[in-house]
Amino acid sequence: MCRLFGLSSAPRRTRATFWLLDAPDSLSRQSHREPDGTGLGRFTADGVPRVDKAPIAAYEDRAFAEEARRVESATFVAHIRYASTGGLDARNTHPFEQDGRLFAHNGLS
Repeated sequence: MCRLFGLSSAPRRTRATFWLLDAPDSLSRQSHREPDGTGLGRFTADGVPRVDKAPIAAYEDRAFAEEARRVESATFVAHIRYASTGGLDARNTHPFEQDGRLFAHNGLS
């Protein structure tokens, strides 16, 4: 099973540090149970989508923690993965960017 997080604060840019790292059930803490991938998508100040992801647990991913503390955006889409289908690869970790949009899904049926 995977976990998804979405936040929109438009038009104001904000940080998602609390939900990603600090909350009692943050994505970082949940990644002890969902350890197979971490992804963070957001839009830059000029509206360009940016996705960073890796096939490791959020609690082990220093880049994820640094981004979660530093990055501001009006939109965030984050994901932690428990691999049920597909290998441990960034290609199988969400979110995705297509045609200037960010998206994620919760598995295939």
